[in-house]
Amino acid sequence: MADFTAQLGRADHSGLLDREQRLARIERGRNPYVTGESLASDSPVFFGRERELAETLAVLRRPDKPGNVSVLGERRFGKSSFLNQVHGALAAELDLVSI
Repeated sequence: MADFTAQLGRADHSGLLDREQRLARIERGRNPYVTGESLASDSPVFFGRERELAETLAVLRRPDKPGNVSVLGERRFGKSSFLNQVHGALAAELDLVSI
């Protein structure tokens, strides 16, 4: 492994800035983790998660055996949009309160 090289990133990537430079880029009053809006529960562009949605709803729709589901993933992978889908499906059911 004598010829091993690594690329640590780009010079324009904020992760390579030193501490003072990163702190200078923080904007007061702006949440740095909010990067966009999640999709509404009736969004026509939400697709590709039918199996996960069905499995999640199957766990949550069992009043005889209450369950919980953890939704994990990288930023901008659609976790909030997925939860909007779950909430929309559960809110449409009779005699069920979804919070």
